[in-house]
Amino acid sequence: MTELDPKGVDAAIAAAESAFDVLAEDPTIKRYGVPSAFHPTVFSAAITAYLSVSPLSGDGWQAIETAAAKDVLAERDRQKTAEGWTCEHDDFHSAGEICYAAMAYISNSAVASQMLLSGMTPENVAERAASCPVTDLWPWDSKWWKPTSQRRDLVKAGALILAEIERLDRLKSPTDEVK
Repeated sequence: MTELDPKGVDAAIAAAESAFDVLAEDPTIKRYGVPSAFHPTVFSAAITAYLSVSPLSGDGWQAIETAAAKDVLAERDRQKTAEGWTCEHDDFHSAGEICYAAMAYISNSAVASQMLLSGMTPENVAERAASCPVTDLWPWDSKWWKPTSQRRDLVKAGALILAEIERLDRLKSPTDEVK
């Protein structure tokens, strides 16, 4: 979770709670949803402020940024900037290649899990992962197959999944709805 100034946190919580109180008591929202008088920008800002400082449990939203989420986003950024795998480049891979690449890294990680369960030491599993031959799932030249550790492979897979979702989103017309 991002560090925030305590005074700012208190103000954000107070603003969000006030907004939620207004909404909870409004008969229009009870019947029809958000009242038109309550501007969406204000509502969005209140929710964002509230969630950024108030982790909820149970069925509520959690606005805590995990190390895993940060690592996946950082890896996606690295793929674009360091490797040159831009959105335009990804758009040329429309035959499932990005999905297969993600599956290759996921498969490698799954094999590592099985090896650990079979009694191999983490060191031996890590050594094996780093020297793993190219899997049949890998869609590109073997020079791009770079397995490392179980977690790192999953981070790469997550970034590839994100790249594929972004590619699919770019294919949608503005009138398409998510179903």
